[in-house]
Amino acid sequence: MILVDSLFITIGKRRWCHMVSDTDLEELHSFAKKLGLKREWFQDKKVPHYDITENKRRQAIALGAKEAKSRQELLGLLYDYVNYKEK
Repeated sequence: MILVDSLFITIGKRRWCHMVSDTDLEELHSFAKKLGLKREWFQDKKVPHYDITENKRRQAIALGAKEAKSRQELLGLLYDYVNYKEK
C-alpha cells in the first residue's frame, strides 16, 4: 500500500510531505513514476521514501494512495516495514 503523510514541512513557497510503501520498493517506484517523479528523487534512507509537494500528495490520493490518519499511524507502519526489512 502507498501511504502519504500530512507532516508538512514548508521550504520556500512549497509544502512537502512523504510518500512511502508498506510493502516494497518496486511498488513505491512504480507509483512515483505514475506521479511523474524522477527516480533520482528517491530518498534511500533508513525509511525509504519520496518527498512530495502538497499538489503531488493530492494527485497520489486520487490515484489510490492512503492518507495516514496520524503521525503515530505513519510511524507505526514505517517501523514495521523497517524491522521487517532488517530481518
